[in-house]
Amino acid sequence: MTSTKKSSDSVFVIYTDSDPMFLDAAKAMLAQVHTVGGWQGDYAMFHNGLDSNQLQWFIDRGVHVQPVADYTPDVSGMRTTAPLQELRRVQLYKLNVLGSWVRQWKQVVFYDTDMVLMREINTLASLRGIHAKLSPGPGSTLLTKFSMQPSQMLEELLYEYPEVTFEAGCNGGVYAFSTDVIKDDTFDYATAISNKYQKVAHCGEEGIMGLTFLGELQELPACFNFNIVNHIKNNNAPLVPKPVVLHYVGFKSKPWFKGHWFNNLWKFNLSLSDHLDYSKPYEGYDKYGSVVPTIVGRTFLGDFPSVYRPAIMG
Repeated sequence: MTSTKKSSDSVFVIYTDSDPMFLDAAKAMLAQVHTVGGWQGDYAMFHNGLDSNQLQWFIDRGVHVQPVADYTPDVSGMRTTAPLQELRRVQLYKLNVLGSWVRQWKQVVFYDTDMVLMREINTLASLRGIHAKLSPGPGSTLLTKFSMQPSQMLEELLYEYPEVTFEAGCNGGVYAFSTDVIKDDTFDYATAISNKYQKVAHCGEEGIMGLTFLGELQELPACFNFNIVNHIKNNNAPLVPKPVVLHYVGFKSKPWFKGHWFNNLWKFNLSLSDHLDYSKPYEGYDKYGSVVPTIVGRTFLGDFPSVYRPAIMG
């Protein structure tokens, strides 16, 4: 079951599967992108295993839905725990954003769902090529996205892609690209790399995306993927003035967790999502414009430590 309506040259894309947590996270993310993010393009969701009732929720609200059952990552041999294996499987599913189905649009913006939006994101629809948050420096090369435990597979990786020792790695929370980077064989090429190296790809699709677009990944402005967790843990972390999107990286810091600083905001977005029409721009954003983030901040930042509020609100 898919919806095929297309009304814009750009599309905001998310991924979900049938786990209720992932479904709610996707719905809440759509709501904040539509209202606070003021997104002016279409919306699409690619999925694995959703039933007809779950899909109908998205279709009824104007979201294009795209099944991705053709690609099933196998991480059974990965040297890690079962929960981490499941996480890597979910991450590798994100390679489906490279499928030819996205070429019906000219621009794609993909986000994970563990984000809190503070400002509009339409600037991302004008980026050419493919962009992600890069991590330059000797301690953050593309090689760090793979297991460093000695193995024949690691040796093969270094032999086939010696560039991994100096090319920058990326964070996979956001990918923004013009669809001219998606060729007829891009998806097959990426999944072939994944099938070969996914058992040592301990950062999920990040390493695979780096190999697929070796030398092509461009820097995404840091404000669109601001790792707020690192900033809070390490006061020496670079501060991004007026971040657009806060990214809650890690297992223990997700907005949908009870007690999280933004859990009330997340629950508000989840309830709001039932009442939004994603087939057209949000009228409230046109009316209030940049005032929306201020309203959100004043309403929901009450539980956020006051020392960090200036960094968030600007």
